[in-house]
Amino acid sequence: DAKGTYLQASRTNFDDYILHTHGAQKDAIVERIRQSVSSFNGGENKKARIETLKKYIQSKTVTLIDGTRIEIEDAPDIQRQCEQMHKSVFVFNDNGETDWAEKGLTQYGPYTKRTFDRNDPSICVICAQHDKGRVEQFVRKLLKGISSSKYFSNGLEGKFTLGTSRVEVFTTTTDSVEAYKNAIEMAIRKKADDGGRWDLALVQVRQSFKKLKVTENPYYLGKSLFFLHQVPVQDFTIELLGQSDYSLGYSLNNMGLACYAKMGGVPWLLKSSPTLSHELVIGIGSANIGQERSADNQRIMGITTVFSGDGSYIVSNTSKAVVPEAYCEALTVVLGETIEKIQKRMNWQKGDTIRLIFHAQVKKFNKEEIEAVHTVIDKYREYQVEYAFLKISEDHGLHMFDSATAGVQKGRLALLRGKTFKLSKHEMLVYLIGQRELRQDTDGHPRGVILDVHKDSTFKDIKYLSAQLYSFASHSWRSYFPNPMPVTISYSDLIARNLGWLNQLPGWNDSVMIGKIGQSQWFL
Repeated sequence: DAKGTYLQASRTNFDDYILHTHGAQKDAIVERIRQSVSSFNGGENKKARIETLKKYIQSKTVTLIDGTRIEIEDAPDIQRQCEQMHKSVFVFNDNGETDWAEKGLTQYGPYTKRTFDRNDPSICVICAQHDKGRVEQFVRKLLKGISSSKYFSNGLEGKFTLGTSRVEVFTTTTDSVEAYKNAIEMAIRKKADDGGRWDLALVQVRQSFKKLKVTENPYYLGKSLFFLHQVPVQDFTIELLGQSDYSLGYSLNNMGLACYAKMGGVPWLLKSSPTLSHELVIGIGSANIGQERSADNQRIMGITTVFSGDGSYIVSNTSKAVVPEAYCEALTVVLGETIEKIQKRMNWQKGDTIRLIFHAQVKKFNKEEIEAVHTVIDKYREYQVEYAFLKISEDHGLHMFDSATAGVQKGRLALLRGKTFKLSKHEMLVYLIGQRELRQDTDGHPRGVILDVHKDSTFKDIKYLSAQLYSFASHSWRSYFPNPMPVTISYSDLIARNLGWLNQLPGWNDSVMIGKIGQSQWFL
């Protein structure tokens, strides 16, 4: 029925529509729209619109059904009720400490400098035959560095003390899935014949691949084939090679960080104050597995991502993909398996105090998730178990403005990162992105997140939980920049996104992730 047909509101459809209506002008028009939206969301405009609405309501008599009059007062000065969190401190090689990751890596070296077991790594490169020369230059810059770069002059090898990489290039004759498959299988066979395994695969793709279906996309096929053989993958677009050395240095700096983590390295950890408890911070997420948005075969997969209090990535675990009605049982199983692994690995003793802190980005913790946790915890009565359910929400209407930044070029009226305001005994408004993290003046006004401790929690220290979450948002090995979400959430989201498309590929089996690759940060 054509009357019931409508265009789904998505960025892809919007871009395609502008391309259809305006042709070659599409990019310029989309950029102008982006700037208009960003300006609309800027601090000055946002505050002005709130003021206009406030004055309008103040000028009118607004009453409820029972006659109660609604009154809006002027915004109070809450500066004294706000607190500023301290910068996170990172720990590096030989227990060197600093609050700046770049400085720590340069001064002390990565945390696992002395224990990393993939020095002189074997790296294979998959690229188009006609781009081989440019790609080889690019890979050299990644490994050896760019001498003029402020943060990446020593490259991946120098910055992370990896020794000398052994690199081999395998080319594709075309951009087809079949051509990529042939090149990747040739690389895997070559290494198997030599009796070894690649430590890392670098795969060149194109921006245009994003428009292809999953089953026709060399990007997805390449990752799945290498994962099948327990090889971590770092992709890069051919368009990246067109950047100036100045810009490329920043791109490669982040790429190098992710590569080191994917190969099993630990760049840094968080400095955490010792507690009397074995503390685990667990992100709970889920992935929708299904080819179509409204498919009858839709399945849900439970995901847990576990860190210790110092930010050590311990393990991620996924349940079987199940129908929505069976999600609670699947989550219970995956939580139980995860905690059992950790119990054995960390050698918990009878009577020990165990603190479990659960992070979830949900509108509210549903009954099933709370029950799943209770079911698992009941099995560990020989320990003193306390737990907190922490809901993290971006979906709220609260905004704070700071007059101290009214005169800056970008982020006018935006707060500094780490500013907090206690809303109640169990709620805290926290700014994980602030004025200094904005890249340009069109980035809009940062929005804080509200942290809410569920009433069923047995550990309810909102100040402690907020400070910990703030540190975890400083601690991603995907980029040196602070995250708008803690790694417990962002890593779970990345795993969910990857598993979503992997499960659309014919022949894919999630049991691949039981191997060594599944215990690494393969999803970065």
